Amino acid sequence: MSRNDIQVYYHLIFGTKYRENTISSLLHYGIYGCIWNKCEEIKVKPIIVDGTENHIHVLVKPNSKITISSMVHLIKGSSSKWLNENHEFLEPFRWQRGYGIFSVSPKDVDMITAYIKKQKEHHNNGTVESQWEV
Repeated sequence: MSRNDIQVYYHLIFGTKYRENTISSLLHYGIYGCIWNKCEEIKVKPIIVDGTENHIHVLVKPNSKITISSMVHLIKGSSSKWLNENHEFLEPFRWQRGYGIFSVSPKDVDMITAYIKKQKEHHNNGTVESQWEV
């Protein structure tokens, strides 16, 4: 085979420092757009980005030329930089150190996409899948 053929997706979850509710609803679309753009810039195909006031879910098709840790570092770094440059916080915005990442088969992409789309609803109704929350 002369090219890489990746048949897996990644479900990435990361939270705000101390899981504080620092991402107001006014910031959601801006931060989601920033994350989407960074994914495209690093040649990772974004499928969906959504979240709540204290964490973000990202579903991507990876790029074989970038490690998971590099991908996460670039996404988290660019998004925290964007937040700090474009919005005022009492203290500089920061993500928590860790993250969760889960492999997703192509047949489960629609199911995970639907789950991520309904983040706010899941958290309001108590229908959160604990294995997909970090």
